[in-house]
Amino acid sequence: MEIIEKYDYPKQFILREKDSKEIYKTLDGDQETNTIEKYQWHIVSTITEDIVNNEKYTLLQCEDERIGWININESIQIFRFEPEIYRFINEEFENNSINDNLGININFETQFTGKLLTVKSEIEYQDSRLLGIFIKDRFLGFHDAKYFDKLIECSFKIPREKLVGKKFYKSSKMQNLVSDEVLIEEPILVSLFHKSDIGKVKVNDKEYFWLSLENLEEITSQVNIKQDNKDSNQKHIDDLFYGVKNERRQSKEIVKRVLSLRHYLSSKNNKDTLEYDMWDNSELVKEILFFKKENKKLTKELNLENTRLEHQKDYNKRLEAQRNKYKDRMLLLEEKIKKQKK
Repeated sequence: MEIIEKYDYPKQFILREKDSKEIYKTLDGDQETNTIEKYQWHIVSTITEDIVNNEKYTLLQCEDERIGWININESIQIFRFEPEIYRFINEEFENNSINDNLGININFETQFTGKLLTVKSEIEYQDSRLLGIFIKDRFLGFHDAKYFDKLIECSFKIPREKLVGKKFYKSSKMQNLVSDEVLIEEPILVSLFHKSDIGKVKVNDKEYFWLSLENLEEITSQVNIKQDNKDSNQKHIDDLFYGVKNERRQSKEIVKRVLSLRHYLSSKNNKDTLEYDMWDNSELVKEILFFKKENKKLTKELNLENTRLEHQKDYNKRLEAQRNKYKDRMLLLEEKIKKQKK
């Protein structure tokens, strides 16, 4: 695990260091520093790492701002992984201080209740495992894992008679009861929330419904309920793969942006639209408009030169025709002169 921890790949931290710690602009001996206070309790990303005087320094970025180099000791690493689906459990929910420090102050219970939540990261804080909760792409803080129930994928056939008299619901909220008669053919349990004791069943080729898993213990006992608590080694491995994959995805996006811009600038009438929205960057907009103007100017000059070339070709053809005409006339006159001499 020590090798993995030392591997230099893009990581994320909640910056939490002593206020006296300095952030260096460079590591080349220049002592120009930046204050850490304004970045405390912000989520930062690492760019690269370097060793100076046997101490590891990390180059940090906060949103789009490059902060500088710092020796990280007390900050909280965010361990990322592929998205998982969770459900909020209506117990006596308590918020934690980390969300207050991050500036996330909302009614979490209202936001979480009855919704499918996405979890893409976790941290260790005050001896508790906290999950990074998202609704769509909106980050809603880190919360104790005990308040959430993980969706487990599975595939187990259910005898039809086991579903006789069962109530079916259209969503995991277990509120929208299906009033029509449900056609049950070869039912299969495809996923479940173990703590909540509810599951999703494929009842026929087209329809999926949610139901209570009460009295279906023979089926649910076959589901492999994995422990969510990963060891430190697994957390670092998952985060490493996530970081490398995310970096590769960002590289592909950059290539796509460049190709889109290249196509945009090379289009003859420049009426094509950019595939990516880059107009929020004023400097980039100026550069794009400059190249667009230059491209249009060069296109006009090229067309003008082509027109001139075509005119020159026509002129040359006319000159050649005139020359041939004079040549034929001259040959005719020479023949007449020869005849007169005879």
